[in-house]
Amino acid sequence: MKFNKTEYDKLVANILSGHIHATVSVASFGGPSIYFHQRAIDLCRSNFLCDEHIEMVYATLVAWGMHRSGKGGAKMPDYADFYKSIKNIYATLCKYRHTKIESVSANDITQVISDLSDICFGNNSIVASATKSKVVSASKTLAHILPDLVTPMDRQYTVRFFNNRKHNCNLTIKDEKQFFEDVMMCMWEFYQNKTILSSLHPLVRSGSHCSLPKLFDDLIIVTF
Repeated sequence: MKFNKTEYDKLVANILSGHIHATVSVASFGGPSIYFHQRAIDLCRSNFLCDEHIEMVYATLVAWGMHRSGKGGAKMPDYADFYKSIKNIYATLCKYRHTKIESVSANDITQVISDLSDICFGNNSIVASATKSKVVSASKTLAHILPDLVTPMDRQYTVRFFNNRKHNCNLTIKDEKQFFEDVMMCMWEFYQNKTILSSLHPLVRSGSHCSLPKLFDDLIIVTF
């Protein structure tokens, strides 16, 4: 898939002109979706990667549609495999626990994204999906472990947003890896714009907009 920034450029222009705000309503994503999301973020802040934190991340993925019962649809691995894969990269996750996307320097961003990409797609990566596809499950997992650094990605909004709203976006694992890295770099560039940062930072609050990376996701959603 060719990474297309047409819609992104429009989003930036609208924000700079004051014509768009992050108005995604928490109520629109209520019930288990917002409850487990909030619990996972709260535990991330207070007791990083404790057993309950990991359980809440797992529950959030289910609530966010990452597992469907019966034949077909998204499937997640057993909890034991999910838990083990996170604990196996505990040191790397701790390294970036307090890193904020807007504060990463130009000298460091390439290495940071490379490390995050390894977490998602490397030999010792997060196991958050029972299928070969990784970009959605891994990014949504990391968004609840490193919420100030990683944005959640999905096919309905993120992939289509950066592919000019096209519906048919079949990605290979190689494509997914490149897409993840491109989105992360795009988000970093987005928050290097001081006008955008000062405009949006006050919107970060408890609930849906719990961090700047989640707000980036919300902005993409609100444009559809």
